[in-house]
Amino acid sequence: MGVEVRLARKKDLKAVKKLADGHRRELGFVRLPTLQQAVNERRIFVAILNPSPAFRPSSRIIGFVHFRCCKDGHATIYEIVVAPEWRGKGVGKALVQAVINEAKQRGCSVLRLKCPVDLPANGFYHRLGFVRIGVETPDGNRRPLAIWQLPLNSSSLVPRPASPSWQFYVGLTSDASQIRALVRRFFEGYNFQPPFNPFERIIISPLFVEPSTLRLLKSWREGDSSALCCPSPVPRPASLMFDSGGYQVQIGKLTYDALCRQLRELYGREKWADFYVLPDHVPTSRDSDRDVERKIKETLTMGELFLRWLGWDGNTGHGTRNTKKVIGVVHGRTVDQVVFAARKWHELGVDYVAFGSFGTSGPNGSVNMLSERALKLLKALVEETAANGQKLHIFGIGNPTYLLRLAESGIEPTSFDSTGWWKAGGFGNLLFVKAPQLHFARHSKSMKTAPLEKVREVKEQLRHECPFCHNLLALKQFRWLRVLHNLVAFIEAVQNLNGRLDKAT
Repeated sequence: MGVEVRLARKKDLKAVKKLADGHRRELGFVRLPTLQQAVNERRIFVAILNPSPAFRPSSRIIGFVHFRCCKDGHATIYEIVVAPEWRGKGVGKALVQAVINEAKQRGCSVLRLKCPVDLPANGFYHRLGFVRIGVETPDGNRRPLAIWQLPLNSSSLVPRPASPSWQFYVGLTSDASQIRALVRRFFEGYNFQPPFNPFERIIISPLFVEPSTLRLLKSWREGDSSALCCPSPVPRPASLMFDSGGYQVQIGKLTYDALCRQLRELYGREKWADFYVLPDHVPTSRDSDRDVERKIKETLTMGELFLRWLGWDGNTGHGTRNTKKVIGVVHGRTVDQVVFAARKWHELGVDYVAFGSFGTSGPNGSVNMLSERALKLLKALVEETAANGQKLHIFGIGNPTYLLRLAESGIEPTSFDSTGWWKAGGFGNLLFVKAPQLHFARHSKSMKTAPLEKVREVKEQLRHECPFCHNLLALKQFRWLRVLHNLVAFIEAVQNLNGRLDKAT
């Protein structure tokens, strides 16, 4: 089946109006007389499915774009719609290209449009090469609108390249002996010839580890792996990130003021990390809306102070330390809040932000949940950071299946981190890329554990095999084997996602 883009005719008006009415949330109410006038003035293109004469009875309109070319050299897109089942297949791009061709023929040099900031369509315009030149905040209850512009200095669209591969930061906030044992056991499992290196990127909360851990990681990061006590050299990490430790405030282990005081002193002293997460006051699901608003403001205000105190001058770039190393944290309960936070960091010159506003459950709100609300916030944040040219990190992914949910929702961050593989293994659970976690070793008397046959069945279905789950009886008995198996599961999920990206490009 083919798709043809052509100017709309009078007989197409009913189908165009039906598409518009089916997308009132995105477009608002589009009046029939407005569309009728646009058709008469040749200002609507439609995408037709099955345009050939042989299939004419089943031909249908699957998209349209309403535009205008003005005498001042500016062309404007008012509405563009593609039927949901035809999105991601190049129909929208073809409609925009038709407008570009028409606008250039009429002497226009710039194409503009406006889009509500909370719509995924903003990412579509960014990928096509549009540049966001501002945000319009209408009076009343109308949504803020992102203003997009595309210079018409070439004959065709030049889409931006695909986003970079997912980067996994492995959480190693632990004591030095545990890190040595973990690294040694992993490489020994593969006879020091592993097919991948899960320790290529590391994240720790430096306030909550012993000095011996910092010394170990600093030496390793600088290329000396001898402190790991492995019989063979181990590759040095390519990147190491200092987390602020806001999670410890979230679960009540210290106050936010104490965190900021201690973090300022540590960041001023330890200057060898690749990235520094600015202090954040983490909201929980139990917080009132007023508390959430207060914590957002405290996070942004303290982050700005840290930029000044530590010489990261984001506004001028004249600081004594590289502003590219700074990561600002975005919190919020609403789309407007996370968008506001991302813009504030952008204004401060921070081009790497991190999302930390998952819903929480469990004791002290210590467990992150990938809820529908969190997905909605992340979608808006992905679009905002893409428009700002910012990178995006996601904190605390607990399960590799969450990564697939993010990808299926169109959410592809620059990086993410996890300690979920370690925690799950300690609690007797097994993680897999495309299956629910299995309770395999009893953690409490009330817990039902999966039989060996069930684990073997899941492994066969997913074609998973690693040195750490080869012997299921040993896997059930030894925590280290479960931890390392779960770490491999995360790496497999990342490879799966990056494989998709490679095919897409």
